[in-house]
Amino acid sequence: MVRLGVKHARSGLLPVPLCTGKDPNGLSTLMADSGSYLTSYPYSQGITMNNSNKFPLVIILGLVLTVPLGASSAETFSPYVDTEGNISLPQDFRLRMVHLGSWFVPEGDASGFHDVYTEAESATAYRAIGEFPDGATLVKELRASDSADYTTGKGVHSASTRIKQWFVMVKDAKERFTGNPTWGDGWGWALFKTDAPEVNASKSYQADCLSCHIPATETDLVYIHAYPTLSGAR
Repeated sequence: MVRLGVKHARSGLLPVPLCTGKDPNGLSTLMADSGSYLTSYPYSQGITMNNSNKFPLVIILGLVLTVPLGASSAETFSPYVDTEGNISLPQDFRLRMVHLGSWFVPEGDASGFHDVYTEAESATAYRAIGEFPDGATLVKELRASDSADYTTGKGVHSASTRIKQWFVMVKDAKERFTGNPTWGDGWGWALFKTDAPEVNASKSYQADCLSCHIPATETDLVYIHAYPTLSGAR
């Protein structure tokens, strides 16, 4: 069996086996043109190929993406980051991402529900390797709460339609934007206000973001214990 490196959109080169013959695992086969190189996000194992113009691919783990030859690293790193390191707020993230967990802050400027999301592929990768893959996105939405009496109890808090702001973090394992003050410590950092959601209101992650994350230094500045989706716990 011959091994080769498949270009990974987020994590560089990954070794995968190259062989001929039938799929020994009986898994589904996908087709990709030979004019493209293949990426697996978060990663893949056990890709079976033959020597035809079409490559049958058997993916044991991961979502297969086909990226045209010549695509830049900026294009494949994150759809929410441009070549200058400017971060944008993901659109429709409540539908396109998975919910990791929520915080409830009872009072103060940050009071309300803090709902945190990431890509399904990033959550899958975290379960497998214990860390966020390069290019993973975290979105935290701050939403004001309402309180009322229900049959389940008095003073029950529920999320309202009043959004306060959003925070976005993008994992950068390669330190791509060393001269950009909104990038550092392995992440890109952004703050978006409701009156201008297209603009990163943070000018410096060290001044605006880092202090809240310092207690989570041992878990890559993310409070993993609050996100049961990452552990697979039911």
